[in-house]
Order: sequence, then C-alpha cells, then structure tokens
Amino acid sequence: DKDSDGGWCVVRRGARNNKKKWSSNVAVDDSTPLDQNALRRWKQRLPLVIKEMDALVADVVVSSIEQQLVPSTKEEAQPEPCPTEDKQEPQIKQIVCYGLGHITTSTASLHQLALLLVLRQRLRVDQVHVYDPQFTEQEKEILVSHSCQLIPFNEEGKRRTTEKTLYYMPHSGKRLYCNLIYANWDPSLLPNLIIFGNSFLKYHDNLSHRTNNKRTRLPQAQSYISRVLPFMCEVPLCWPQRLVDSSNAFSDQCIIGFAKEKLDKISPAVWEDHSEEPDTGNADIVFATTTT
Repeated sequence: DKDSDGGWCVVRRGARNNKKKWSSNVAVDDSTPLDQNALRRWKQRLPLVIKEMDALVADVVVSSIEQQLVPSTKEEAQPEPCPTEDKQEPQIKQIVCYGLGHITTSTASLHQLALLLVLRQRLRVDQVHVYDPQFTEQEKEILVSHSCQLIPFNEEGKRRTTEKTLYYMPHSGKRLYCNLIYANWDPSLLPNLIIFGNSFLKYHDNLSHRTNNKRTRLPQAQSYISRVLPFMCEVPLCWPQRLVDSSNAFSDQCIIGFAKEKLDKISPAVWEDHSEEPDTGNADIVFATTTT
C-alpha cells in the first residue's frame, strides 16, 4: 500500500492503532528533490539497474505475461496458469502503472521503474501511463524523459479497459485492485486486463480468515477480488535470490489474467450484480489524498 504525506495516505479506521503504515516504496526523505550531483549519480545508476532487471528477471516475467494472452478452456477447481496456444492473439497495447512511489529516493521504486522500462521494450509497447500522487516535479520530468505519459488525475484505479492492457501495480493496496476489477466488471472487459501485482488468492485467504474469525459475512463491495477468483489465472513469480536479498520490490508478486472462455459461461446475473462500489470497511485500508 502506498502512502506519503504528499500522496495517498493509509488509514485504518476502527483499528486499535491508527499509525501510518509506510510502504517499502516510500523513503523517509520522501519529496525533497535531488541536488544536481545526486541527480547525476541517480541517472548514471538507472541504466545499470535496467540492465540488471533485463538479465535477472525479464525472461520470467515476460513469459508469465505471455501465458495470459491466450486463456485456457480447461475446467479446473482452482485458478491455474493459462498456457499460450495461439501466437496470433492480440498483444498488449499499453501499460498502466499505478503507485511507483518516489523513484529517486527509494531503492524498491527504482527497481520497479527499471523493470517497467524493460517490460515496455520487451513487450514492444508504445504507450506507458503512470500515476502516483506523491511524484515530485523532478520525478515527473524523469518519467516524461523516458517517454512515460503522466496520468493527469487520480483515477483511483477505476479505468475502463477496452484493449489489452498490462496493469503494473507492484505492492498496490487492495482497494486499488478492487476498483480496477469493479470498473471492468463485464465479460467483454475483464479479458483485457493483465495485472502485475499482489496475489488475489492470498488476499482472499486473508479476508476469509478475518471474516471467519469475526463470524461476519464479507460485504459485497469488498468481495470483487473474491468474486473474480473462479475465472482468473494467477501465475506466481519467482525471483533470483540476489534480487530478494537486495530489495523487497517484488516480493509475493504475480501475473493475473482472466479467461474469456470462462467469463462467457457465467450467468448474466453475476455481471448485473454490480451496484456497490468497492469499500474497504471500518477496519481495512482506504486511500486518501492529503494536501500538505
């Protein structure tokens, strides 16, 4: 979950402790621009990190993404990776990135940016859209210089997706994923999503454990992640130990896609049951934009 005093703020309403939970992507020295010497060193470091990401993990990540480009028709009890069968399927048209954090002051954010740029090249994607409310003007200039397009306002993840899109959302908050699913709750739209982010299966397990302990039913508006499980394909990503030891930028990340063949078999009533927007409730994480 991303937060900073100048961006998304993590709030736990109704919890015992309302202290902020700082993301691994948020450095303590958050929004202070780098001086010219530090900026020069950062710009010299970025190509080295890009080269490292390309050598260490790009093949694994791209392969996992390509598995999602053609859903499987196989019936299965649990979500499983979907094999690639047809090389003529439409390829990814754009990448949308939410929540990189402070790329100039956070090692995890730097690694995530580097992999984003590698994926753009490997997947031959022209359009890369980025948004994080805590980007500094200096960081925005860096991103634009690398041909990334800045999303001008906080979409809260509610982007309706009409073409094949990779959503690059490492370590984003649950609500952001819920909003994305909610905005595309349609059998013609969900297959356009490929998500690089946290495990939906783990989210579901954690939510189930929480509600079981409290003997409460999961509210509909919190259930979009759980509701999408039967027709999703989740591929856990394995990272080299060297990268795990140096950064937690990609811990527990997965590639998630949605099988059109499964979606087409779902009762229309499922898609009509779409009246409530996602809400994380009294004891869960919500995003808020601060003005300081």
